[in-house]
Amino acid sequence: MRVSLSGLGTPILLEALPDPNVSSELPPQSFIFAEDDVFLKSDFVSLGYTHFEVICIGAAGGRGPLIYKGVSSWPYYFVGLIEHWHDPIPVAQSYRSGAGGGGGIHRVVGLLADLPDESPVVVGQPGADGPLGHVINDEPFEPVPPYSSGSIYDEPHLIVYPAEDGEDGGYSSFNGDLAQASGGKAGAWPLVAIAGRTNHPMRTDYPRTAGGDGGEGGTGGQIEPGGGGAGGTTEYESPPTEANRSTYNFPTHILAENGGWDGEFGEGGGGGRGGRYYPTSYVSQTGAVDVYANTQQAGSGAKGAYSFGDNSKSGLGQGRQNEPLSANSLIIPGGGGGAKPNALEAYGSNGPVSSPQGAVFIRLTKVT
Repeated sequence: MRVSLSGLGTPILLEALPDPNVSSELPPQSFIFAEDDVFLKSDFVSLGYTHFEVICIGAAGGRGPLIYKGVSSWPYYFVGLIEHWHDPIPVAQSYRSGAGGGGGIHRVVGLLADLPDESPVVVGQPGADGPLGHVINDEPFEPVPPYSSGSIYDEPHLIVYPAEDGEDGGYSSFNGDLAQASGGKAGAWPLVAIAGRTNHPMRTDYPRTAGGDGGEGGTGGQIEPGGGGAGGTTEYESPPTEANRSTYNFPTHILAENGGWDGEFGEGGGGGRGGRYYPTSYVSQTGAVDVYANTQQAGSGAKGAYSFGDNSKSGLGQGRQNEPLSANSLIIPGGGGGAKPNALEAYGSNGPVSSPQGAVFIRLTKVT
């Protein structure tokens, strides 16, 4: 027989010996609060239970709004050095806001005798996604001298259906500040979607911006949203210049960060950066119109409550997704991962096999 000693690790549940101090006559009881309630200590002390374990998990943050933008292509092309003008060609753009961060986690153990008779339970609810925003041109393109390939065009915009921010995820708590975990922050707007801007090719936010930044994950030990893994972002060259203008369509994508876990406090994973589908058109010398897309792909959500040495509480992040209306481009970001109170359930995330709402988990034991 060969034995491998790999250092200190977590017990293998099917093989580990039972705790000899836990009563075999009174088996452990565990349950999850899915909504606000009150924990009554007397119901369990009278049965002989002596110790508790509480795990609070915050709720997932919502996505920012989807921005659908109806625009027209630049109305000119060149044959040699002679500029030709054509009617604006309608194209459609989609700018996705960032995804929300996952909920944080806080674990506390103690004596039932130290709890008050009634412990209020607060269960965080997921933040709502921002609604659809629709942006159109307020007036057609107007050329600004000099007329050249570097011409600048003012393009005022009007938000016809105003987009609204997504909501942060709610916090979960047990007995006030004894155990508490904040929700993830909502994803941010794409910069291009802000009303009233005058845009031109040299601006960092149009049309070369990607989608909005992802929301920060929540964390254990606080009720204010965020504090966990950073959301995905976009890094632009600064400042833009005539020399780098042609490469500004390809900013650097900074991935969302995993949330940590130390056995007591844990962080939600950051939400993914939103993507952009930006179709445009090119009129050839023969007058043919070729419509092509310049796409910035979205990012996936990061893991929550992740530790290399103990992944028992880690929740998976949500993967990025296709947008069917934008030629199946991967521009929909994934939300950050939350946490698992046990091996079978996960909360605080829109990730796989997880609920976006928060949770409060209680486990009671009798120790002799």
